[in-house]
Parts: sequence; C-alpha cells; structure tokens
Amino acid sequence: MWKVSCFTTSYIPRASDVAVLSKHLDQLTSLKTEVNKLKNEVVAMDQGLFDKSGRRLSPGKSIHHDFNSATVNKLNELGQNASAFMARVDEKLKELQSTFKGLVFKPSTSKARKRKQNKRKGIKRKLARMENAKTRVLQKVLPRVNHI
Repeated sequence: MWKVSCFTTSYIPRASDVAVLSKHLDQLTSLKTEVNKLKNEVVAMDQGLFDKSGRRLSPGKSIHHDFNSATVNKLNELGQNASAFMARVDEKLKELQSTFKGLVFKPSTSKARKRKQNKRKGIKRKLARMENAKTRVLQKVLPRVNHI
C-alpha cells in the first residue's frame, strides 16, 4: 500500500492538500473502476471454460479455471483495499475541507477577462439607468398632460 505522509501524526496540513487529495481520490476511483472492469472480463472468460450446460468444466481447462479463480480473488482483494484507502482519503479530505474552508484561493482572472465581463455588465447597468430615467420622466410628464 502507498505511504501517505498526511496520515502521520507529525504532518502539518496545508491548504493545497485539499486539491491534492481530491486528485488522488479521483485517481483511486478510476483505479477501482478499472479493477472492476478487469474482474468482469476475467469472469466472462472463466464462464467460457465451461461446457454448454454451464455445469461442468471442459476437459483440460482446469488449470485455466484455477488461474482465473485466483485472479478474481486477487482483484477482489485489490478492490477492497482501494475502497478502504478511498474511505480514509475521503475522511481526511472532508476534515481538511472543513479546516481550510474559505482559505483556498482560486487563481485570479486576467485583467482582459475582467474588462470583458465588466463591459457587458456596464452596458446592462447603463440600459437599466436609461429605463429608470425614462420612467421617471414619463411619471412627471404624464400627470401634467392629464390635467391639461
């Protein structure tokens, strides 16, 4: 099994560990799905070793069946180890997320991107101001028109 330094007691966690553990959790998830896929392939190959009724092993195929059984057992063990490790990583990730909540900084956006976004927002605000001004003028003008 892998040695992860953040599980030792002398380790001091950092805010960047949240991103690192998230990445490792994603990798463990993909590893577990790959193990399950391989296990299903081996089981399918093992089913092909039996005769048409599916009850007896075809002659001369016992060595292949024994190998496939051992492989499925090892893949099950690997899947269980990955699940246990994923649970530990997920537990540590939740702990770090609650500890460093709000402290993890997102990369800042570029000035050009901010200018582009603010330009769109500025146009929207300008149109809203113009509409408000029109309604104020109409409210002042229309009462006078009704009285005349």
